[in-house]
Amino acid sequence: MYRFNVRHPPFEFEQKELNYLSPEERKKIIRNYLLRILKENSSTGVTISQLSKITKFDKRTILKHLEFLCAIREVYKVDLGSTSLYFPNGEVIHKAREDDLQIGDRTYSFLLIKNPFGEFLYIQEKIRDEYNSVAVNGGLIVPVEYVYDFIEKIQKVMRDVYEKS
Repeated sequence: MYRFNVRHPPFEFEQKELNYLSPEERKKIIRNYLLRILKENSSTGVTISQLSKITKFDKRTILKHLEFLCAIREVYKVDLGSTSLYFPNGEVIHKAREDDLQIGDRTYSFLLIKNPFGEFLYIQEKIRDEYNSVAVNGGLIVPVEYVYDFIEKIQKVMRDVYEKS
């Protein structure tokens, strides 16, 4: 079993307080807290069992939120046999805020991140929720050495689509 002391910030809510929040607000609070724990333990990773012990949340609840965080590329998972470790998706090494792209109600941020697997361009899609706070809604990660190949492929697809129209 993978064991070590997990560093974690305090959770600002009592479990019963969460019950009074809307499902969306509850999800947001839980996901942010899990992400904060992962960032505190970015060099070692954290298992679902460890997160469950710390947070007192059910393992299925934690897994559901971690799967979402993986899907939007905020978190990545490393499988070690029957154990999975979760990590925040890297340290931001460059963020040019003025380069955010606004399209309708969506904002796209472009970050250069670094993790043990290398350097990546991380494109975050963000939306404003009903509380007017910005939330990451999706993400795409491209290894920096393939960014220009990626751009060329997008351009080719767009040319092919519009030339055939």
